[in-house]
Amino acid sequence: MQIAGARARPVSLKGPDTYHLPNWGSMSDPARIATLRRIVLEYGADVRVTSLAVRIIRGERGVWRKRRPMRAEPREYKKQAAALLAWVQTHIYYVNEPGERLQSPEFTLRKGFGDCDDMAILLASFYQSLRLPWRFVLSGGDPRTRQPVRWIEGQPLPPGIKWSHIYVTVGRPTFTPTRWSFAEPTLRGVPLGWDVVAAKQKGASIPMPELGGVDDGNGQIVAIGRKAKAEWDTIRAELSEELHWRRIVVTTVVGSVTSILTAVVVGKVMAAQAAKRGRRR
Repeated sequence: MQIAGARARPVSLKGPDTYHLPNWGSMSDPARIATLRRIVLEYGADVRVTSLAVRIIRGERGVWRKRRPMRAEPREYKKQAAALLAWVQTHIYYVNEPGERLQSPEFTLRKGFGDCDDMAILLASFYQSLRLPWRFVLSGGDPRTRQPVRWIEGQPLPPGIKWSHIYVTVGRPTFTPTRWSFAEPTLRGVPLGWDVVAAKQKGASIPMPELGGVDDGNGQIVAIGRKAKAEWDTIRAELSEELHWRRIVVTTVVGSVTSILTAVVVGKVMAAQAAKRGRRR
């Protein structure tokens, strides 16, 4: 195929749904990140990914479940990045995987679930499709200092770290980025710029068991930021209200059934007594 004298090839819009990597455990961390980046670059060129990304940042209700979707104007790159992050947080369900399996963005979108690397791949593909600069970020614990650490793609890799989580950082302005913001896709409600390592360094309790942090055992998030806690409180209140109304409905139904049964029994007793009096006469 020739376009203006240059060689060109059509972009493949269909890749594998999942990538099973039996040698994942023996791969170096840079090799793993390079594998993830190849997937992102492939799907970031997919016009379907671009089309969905544009519909998201326009705030089209057909692609947002929220009543008030986030939207951004052209060249509002930070708002665009924040909208895409919020969409992934809201619409993709986080699950753990039995062993390592990488999902294509298409598969993740179609099924609506994935683990941290699948959600990071999808978010990075959205950013790539709009030419928003991005990099992968790994976080884990330093066994020597017992402190949380992070590694940003392109920086020297610290030795001896067991990495347990992956997310994204996105830069602006788009062609010459000078500012970067962390983007955590697996925790619903945390804003663009929130970073799990910084939060843990400040002593926050993070509901991410893979990082050694979990909730307090009662399903309550202790501290992951005001916005996330407010959202959790709202969800908990809605659940409590739903359970309250269920109790009312059950009580009402049970009461009604009991009244009906009582009336039936009383009616039968009275009819039996009347019949007995009639026979005596």
